[in-house]
Amino acid sequence: MAALASGNGTIDAAATAEQRQAAPIRSATNPMVTPLLTDLYQFTMAYAYWKAGKHLERAVFDLYFRKNPFGGEYTVFAGLEECIRLIANFHFKEEDISFMRSVMPTCEDGFFEYLREVDCSDVEVYAVPEGSVVFPKVPLIRVEGPVAVVQLLETPFVNLVNYASLVTTNAARHRFVAGNTKYLLEFGLRRAQGPDGGISASKYCYIGGFDATSNVAAGNLFGIPLRGTHSHAFVSSYMSPDEIVDKSLHSHDGSSTCMDFLSLVQTWLSKLQLSESLHGVFGETNQSELAAFTSYALAFPNNFLALVDTYDVIRSGIPNFCAVALALNDLGYKASGIRLDSGDLAYLSIEARKFFQAIEKEFNVPGFGKMSITASNDLNEETLDALNKQGHEIDAFGIGTYLVTCYTQAALGCVFKLVEINKQPRIKLSEDVTKVSIPCKKRCFRLYGREGYALVDIMTGENETPPKVGERILCRHPFNESKRAYVVPQRVEELLKCYWPGSSNKPREDLPVLKIIRDRCMQQLEQMRSDHMRRLNPTPYKVSVSGKLYDFIHFLWLSEAPVADKKNAVVADMPSHEMDVKTDSEVTSNATSSPARPVYYVQSPSRDSHDGEKTTTTTTSFNSSPALSPPRSHSSVGRHSRESSSSRFSGSLKPAGARKISPHDGGGRGSRRRGGKTWKECSVIEEEGLLDGEEDDAGVPRRCYFLGFVLAFFVLFSFFALILWGASRNQRPRIIMKSITFDNFIIQAGTDASLVPTDMATLNSTLKFTYRNTGSFFGVHVTSTPIDLNYYQLTLASGNMNNFYQSRKSKRELRVVVKGHQVPLYGGGSSLGSSEGKTSGPVGMTLSFTARSRAYVLGKLVKPKFYSNVQCSVTMDQTKLGTPVSLKNSCRYSQ
Repeated sequence: MAALASGNGTIDAAATAEQRQAAPIRSATNPMVTPLLTDLYQFTMAYAYWKAGKHLERAVFDLYFRKNPFGGEYTVFAGLEECIRLIANFHFKEEDISFMRSVMPTCEDGFFEYLREVDCSDVEVYAVPEGSVVFPKVPLIRVEGPVAVVQLLETPFVNLVNYASLVTTNAARHRFVAGNTKYLLEFGLRRAQGPDGGISASKYCYIGGFDATSNVAAGNLFGIPLRGTHSHAFVSSYMSPDEIVDKSLHSHDGSSTCMDFLSLVQTWLSKLQLSESLHGVFGETNQSELAAFTSYALAFPNNFLALVDTYDVIRSGIPNFCAVALALNDLGYKASGIRLDSGDLAYLSIEARKFFQAIEKEFNVPGFGKMSITASNDLNEETLDALNKQGHEIDAFGIGTYLVTCYTQAALGCVFKLVEINKQPRIKLSEDVTKVSIPCKKRCFRLYGREGYALVDIMTGENETPPKVGERILCRHPFNESKRAYVVPQRVEELLKCYWPGSSNKPREDLPVLKIIRDRCMQQLEQMRSDHMRRLNPTPYKVSVSGKLYDFIHFLWLSEAPVADKKNAVVADMPSHEMDVKTDSEVTSNATSSPARPVYYVQSPSRDSHDGEKTTTTTTSFNSSPALSPPRSHSSVGRHSRESSSSRFSGSLKPAGARKISPHDGGGRGSRRRGGKTWKECSVIEEEGLLDGEEDDAGVPRRCYFLGFVLAFFVLFSFFALILWGASRNQRPRIIMKSITFDNFIIQAGTDASLVPTDMATLNSTLKFTYRNTGSFFGVHVTSTPIDLNYYQLTLASGNMNNFYQSRKSKRELRVVVKGHQVPLYGGGSSLGSSEGKTSGPVGMTLSFTARSRAYVLGKLVKPKFYSNVQCSVTMDQTKLGTPVSLKNSCRYSQ
């Protein structure tokens, strides 16, 4: 048989497939993931199904989410492997059955016997490959099987996918902001929500693009690279170099031994202190820190990475590290780099890089200037973005709390909805259209354009012809009629694949190793357009349905939505989901029993515009396939006909004597609703000028006179108002800037609202200017935008002018306090040259604001607006605090 298999490729491939199908799947990573990890109502529903004899009915559920997290427009799917592990080992133990008996004592014994035999051998699972970029409404997982069993899977599936996809997406967003050249480290174990949160976060952050983790258990379980150095405690535990007992260190090639490595380190520190390029940068360093670095290098000479901010980064940490690194270099080792865990990370990284480059140049140590710099300290996506904008020299980021806790998004919000049972489609309706489910078993495809980017995801019915490369396909928004487009794909990818075939004997997809899942995630993100990925105002990705599925969704919606019994109600005031579509027979029956009136076609639940496509309701049954949805009506009246004029709603309610439409009007099929239900009673809306023979064409001269008088008055009044408006436009208010007085300007270390260390600026000043209303016949109401003092792009201080009224031909003196308290600089103020909290020289700033004046010349009918834009160049000098600085020749005024 082996020889036959090796000689026949087909048989060999079949044998491989059989082996893959038979290969056992391990249990879930977390031993708490068992059949009991579910909500009680899943068991109560299962019992109710069993009691009613419905528990074996074949059901189809979709697991999807409704909105992308973190204010973005994409999500990365994760957690599939754990779901497959659950169902592969799904069975109730005797202790589980005993516990459920105690919880549900009134249930019959037969139900617990049923639970004892339950497994997932008849369940099928189709899913998007793990690590894929996914979007709202598209099923991530489709589960088919006996309804009671699948219902028991709902809670654990949602639980396993929800956090996994959320934290993977968070990691991918951090990777996108950091860029592909930076090394990302996950440091979140100590801040994660429990051990399972920590293990899961490490696994899924790796999928999302992180390079390594500090979590040893995750490294053991999943093979994720491990990284770590030492803490501040290790540095502060040393008191002096005398604590180092064994000072010897073999050279990297083993050819020699340095008996006193500490002396070599101290020699290099002396050289650095005497260096011309580093003269004045530092003096005496902290010797206990030097001892800690030396001790750590003796323990890890091949991987020496030091935390340099325990005492002082520039004056102690970096010089001590460089001394140890240069000593290691003499013995053939290469230090790994430094880690910054506090302070102004952008500024410190730049200064550290200058220090390394100076050493490389002066002491001729190749590669020393490229020493790795790692930053940590409660970093998040916003901090990375701010650092990129400021400029920095950081090579790696260690991110923890904000990453693993998904600080800005509590949950993804996955749902698990029934879409079909016994081959009959089901729909979940809601007044909130975002919560309406998309019914029936579906196929999902991703369409790509010429440049290789994904264009749109489209869902079709199971039996529809799939999209083909080069063929035009209509893509429709599931619920918005006006949103539709034709797409000609250059590549088509089917999204749902079989990961658990159950008893169907379909080929099963392999569960890939973690590295392959990570590579898929990175590849998928590269195939997305940058405008979908950006942090600020990303472009929404299009999710659509086929034309047939669109028709079927709205047909099923109208079939399931109850019709309200609102007697004597105006059709136009009814909610759209409580209306239905008139058939042609109803139009005929109404026309024969009453005078000609406009026909009112009621829109389907989503329609907000007319495109000439109206669906009839004459079909009395439907099939699970959208391909058999009701045909379009070819006898519907066009949008420009008299009958469709109802869309203008220009009529009025007919007086009490008007005849009402009754279920008994006419004998055609239009007199009855589907399933024998009668149409509800409603009043008829008439259109003015469209009713024939209702009124005589007798002349009304008095009405003409009255209308002429009103028109003449309106013309004269408008002419007078126009004259007033034109006269007022030439009498613009004026602003004259006088002076600004600076009371103080202090720069000191601190932290921003997210506890990121940075320099903080505090500024207090008083602005003085004059406002003059030159209007001779009107007063003005004056408001203003905030008055800002900017240092380049940084707003250091701001003030608000109180609103006031200025009468005609008058002026007033205004004083506005412009201040800023502890404004974070994020390295942007490094050029201010702060020393002991004060600037070393004059600081140039820009003052700007816009004053808005509104005049009520003729009440609210004539109210011209005036805008005065002011921009002044201001110089703050520490030596002239408290002295007014003239703005007479420093400002520009514009309208």
